[in-house]
Amino acid sequence: MVNNPYYIFPTKDAINFATDSTGTVVNPNKVKASQDEVLSNSASEHKITFTYGKAHAHTVVEVRGMLKKGLA
Repeated sequence: MVNNPYYIFPTKDAINFATDSTGTVVNPNKVKASQDEVLSNSASEHKITFTYGKAHAHTVVEVRGMLKKGLA
């Protein structure tokens, strides 16, 4: 994500779908996130943990300081 002082990223937007232990899709609103949103007003990395029951997953949301930083 590019540095943007006018945008707040809702972390649940990083979830395409979640399933329970049987493979059944669950409502994303039942998945808990370690933080609800990421401010994109400064360059930084945010490790987000998602949990549903005993299951958990991690992702990193990176806010880039410059538009082309990290792109090849």
